[in-house]
Amino acid sequence: MKTDKILAMATVRHPRRVTEIAPVLRAVDDGDEEEDDRQRIPMRRCAIHQIKYASKECPLCAQLKSS
Repeated sequence: MKTDKILAMATVRHPRRVTEIAPVLRAVDDGDEEEDDRQRIPMRRCAIHQIKYASKECPLCAQLKSS
């Protein structure tokens, strides 16, 4: 569905909120949407614990080493 059509529908349903909705829809349409932080952080998977982590070392492995 095109942005103009979505805005037209939003105007009918929520006339007071269109001024808030319009910039967001236009940004998405233009490709200026901000990325989710989780998508930018490279994730690794621990072969032992089968968990995902973003640090240099699996937190559970690091905890076992320090014990």
